[in-house]
Amino acid sequence: MNEWKYTKDETPKTEEPVAIYPPFNSHQFAFWNDYEQCWDTEDADDYLCDKDAVLCWYEIPAVPEEMKETLNKKETK
Repeated sequence: MNEWKYTKDETPKTEEPVAIYPPFNSHQFAFWNDYEQCWDTEDADDYLCDKDAVLCWYEIPAVPEEMKETLNKKETK
């Protein structure tokens, strides 16, 4: 089960966006930039903030297969 994780204890090990809780915004999506050790914007294009500016983060669960099938059907109509 996914849980919120404190940034001071752990950073994401994925190249997928995660939900973050920074003090300057309630919730938003961002990418962890392991090379620069900072958070990048949700389009992974620009610097968002330093590591310590984000209190905690949460891995976004994958979309269940049955939902993907429903979404694909709507897109082809």
